[in-house]
Amino acid sequence: MAFLDKLSDFKGKTALIDRSFGTVSYDDLLSLTSALGRHMPAGSLVLIVAAKQAEPIFAYVAGVRAGAAVMLSDIKTKTADVLDIVSSYAPDVAAVPARWTGLDDLAAYSNALTFGSYVILRRKNHTAAPVHPELRLLLPTSGSLGSAKFVRVSDRNLEANTASIIQYLRLGVNERAITTMPISYSYMLSIVNTHLTCGASIVVCEESIMEKKFWETARDFGVTSLSGVPYFYQSLNRLGFTKMSIPTLRQMTQAGGKLDVLLASKVLDFCEAEGIRFTMMYGQTEASPRMAYLDPTDARAKIGSIGKAIPGTDMWLEDEAGERINAPNVVGEIVFRGDNVSMGYAARRADLYKDDENGGVLRTGDLASQDTDGFFFIKGRSKRIAKLYGIRLNLDEIESRLLAHSIEAACLPSCDKIVIFADPSVNVEELLAIVSDITEQRKRSFDCRTIDALPRTANGKIDYLALRKEYLDA
Repeated sequence: MAFLDKLSDFKGKTALIDRSFGTVSYDDLLSLTSALGRHMPAGSLVLIVAAKQAEPIFAYVAGVRAGAAVMLSDIKTKTADVLDIVSSYAPDVAAVPARWTGLDDLAAYSNALTFGSYVILRRKNHTAAPVHPELRLLLPTSGSLGSAKFVRVSDRNLEANTASIIQYLRLGVNERAITTMPISYSYMLSIVNTHLTCGASIVVCEESIMEKKFWETARDFGVTSLSGVPYFYQSLNRLGFTKMSIPTLRQMTQAGGKLDVLLASKVLDFCEAEGIRFTMMYGQTEASPRMAYLDPTDARAKIGSIGKAIPGTDMWLEDEAGERINAPNVVGEIVFRGDNVSMGYAARRADLYKDDENGGVLRTGDLASQDTDGFFFIKGRSKRIAKLYGIRLNLDEIESRLLAHSIEAACLPSCDKIVIFADPSVNVEELLAIVSDITEQRKRSFDCRTIDALPRTANGKIDYLALRKEYLDA
């Protein structure tokens, strides 16, 4: 059965709550998405420019249920970059903000339907290459940078990962999530997928957690779970966890990068005091996207770990020669096998008819070790390595060690130095002394700088590409 085909099992129950659309039942969702789906033929390519609103969710559900291939792009992506994607992929249908309808670059499309603040555009004359019948979703690999590289995800990938997440998070019809990211980010999309699959509900909120309205909305509608990337929890820490005050809250989850151990410990303290389950997870968009989780019962004893592979999958380490590592506490690359591993990448329309190129196995590029109990601990990225005088230094590890000194920094390799960017409140000489001590390298190996703010992607991760372009390549 195709993904999201069982929504009718939950008729009468609440699917979404949104400021513009009100309370949307599963009956309403089926009716609305069926109307939208009539403009999204099976086998077509549907581009959705996703804001943190209900309209992109409706368009996504409509496209998936209609058998189209849905391509997601973040609303924060520059319009010119989105139009470059349009040029590379020639989507048959586009769901975009209504204000975009006058763009000259979209002259090849006609307005088929207006819904809320969005419109459905259909290409007038189309002879583009066909789409693989199993392809259901195209997820961006670069946040809001506008790259034409997308991950190709199938119905099978979505079904497998969604079922696994529902199982280990113990999700059911009484769960109620709230949006903290747009659905173009795979983490938020997986929350939408799991909650709609098990008959739960989602509160759509456009405000950020730094705004009072977000917390009022969460309280008013009885939100039971909060989910976020490390930057989300850093923001919560600045606000003060005790100020959240959501009486119905019973679950918190984290993914999208490694959470600093000290901050993870603070979150655990809060959750244990409030009787909230806190689950830290690991994944990649290429795995649709969850791959591992740390069960809350193990969180205190194994803090800093990403846990173990999600149900129905396998995960192991390999050395540089491709040999499996069986000994504990040895660093190697994480290799993952599961039905949720995507079909591969696409860079243009012609790539959309490719068969599965991964065969269910993903080489992650992440370096980790495994302890004697089988728990994985991330050590960094294989490509986030710098060499100083022949010595390999893991940049992610340096950043993590600096966080232990309450210094959030971003490290980039540059010629024969490592450039370290930090907040203006950081004393450069002290930073230099600390990083020299951490790495046991001479101070002259580092170029420490302060900048007003570290650039970030739409999901809150440090934007290393923007950092390099602005400060190193300029």
